[in-house]
Amino acid sequence: MVPLGSLRPPETGVSQGMEKKALQLKTRVDSGKTESREELQKVAQEFESIFIHSLLKSLRKTIPKSGFFDSFSMDMYEQVFDQEMAKHLAAARGIGLADLIYQDLVRRQEAARDGSGASTDPKAPPSGPPFPIRTEDQR
Repeated sequence: MVPLGSLRPPETGVSQGMEKKALQLKTRVDSGKTESREELQKVAQEFESIFIHSLLKSLRKTIPKSGFFDSFSMDMYEQVFDQEMAKHLAAARGIGLADLIYQDLVRRQEAARDGSGASTDPKAPPSGPPFPIRTEDQR
């Protein structure tokens, strides 16, 4: 039997849980189950949350361990804290990634509905400005 103190969360950049969640979101979008703009916004926000969590996890790895708080419990606490912090940051306008993802999802959805010949290929360049320009009052 493996002692609990020797167990550690996976050390990969993207945990299996985050990867699974991202694949579920992609499948939901690709299958057309996200019809409304609100659902697309929620999916974009969840993708941003996954990205921010991965970023926080990578940043946390740069902090040297002192040994004092080094335990399985602390690792789990930090992981849950990072997940919740990522959700909170994404819900509070995050880093702007959700806006870009949302715009792309809407563009693809409209192109698929219209049959307008607009490409739904992920490698195709977007049809709008490369970055949304927001004024201070829009933030």
